[in-house]
Amino acid sequence: MLTSSVTSKGQVTIPMEIRQQLNLQPGEKVAFALEDDRVVLFRKEKNIEASFGIYKAKQGVSLKQMEQVIKERGKGDFS
Repeated sequence: MLTSSVTSKGQVTIPMEIRQQLNLQPGEKVAFALEDDRVVLFRKEKNIEASFGIYKAKQGVSLKQMEQVIKERGKGDFS
């Protein structure tokens, strides 16, 4: 069992072995769950919001083009 101390600010260092097993990198998010009398730490999965701005489109799309596609698919009326 690995241990760590809680600082006066409530911070805890995640032991290196655990960081390596979870492949945690500086700045990544972790989540905590309370299960009975235990705290479980797990790697927070990246969601779609975290991906915004990562991928760049090869070609931009205008608002008019987006509205046309939506209209063609029957999702809205932009006339």
